[in-house]
Amino acid sequence: MPTENLIPNAAGTYENIANSTSGVGKHWQDVDDPIGTPDDNYTRVNTGNDGVGQIDTYSLPNHSEGSGTINSVTLHFRAKKDAVGAAKARAVIRTHASQHYGDQEAITMSYANYSKAWTVNPVTTDPWTWDEVDDLEAGVTLEADASTWSYCTQVYVVVDYTPAAGRVRGYIIG
Repeated sequence: MPTENLIPNAAGTYENIANSTSGVGKHWQDVDDPIGTPDDNYTRVNTGNDGVGQIDTYSLPNHSEGSGTINSVTLHFRAKKDAVGAAKARAVIRTHASQHYGDQEAITMSYANYSKAWTVNPVTTDPWTWDEVDDLEAGVTLEADASTWSYCTQVYVVVDYTPAAGRVRGYIIG
């Protein structure tokens, strides 16, 4: 099945993670690494110690290639912690003015990749539409205990779709 990748391109509704490499209003720049080449600690957002439920969401570009039926919208993120204490992260999407979360992941001291797939829009419980994908925000929540910081260096969305009949990536076949 074809896919379309969407990488953050602007700030979203929430910028509540305590720290970032780029500063206020620019957290999205710290997680917009190209797929397959994360920069890990070069740019990142992170909690301070005792960070509880800190959330960032990021705007995404409109789709440019996809058409037809959307099979899934999957948020991917890359996270780690800096010490042996407890730290967690989870995927978050914002659609129809509400947040929906993936499972809390216990993150490790080395960067690792995590993801959450939604096969239907969690608000409507109907298949995703391309307008909903264009309005989507993607992000992450980070938590850490008093002795630990948690970090996120990459966030992106992959839209898996089945092209409309007679079309492949926007071109008419025939």
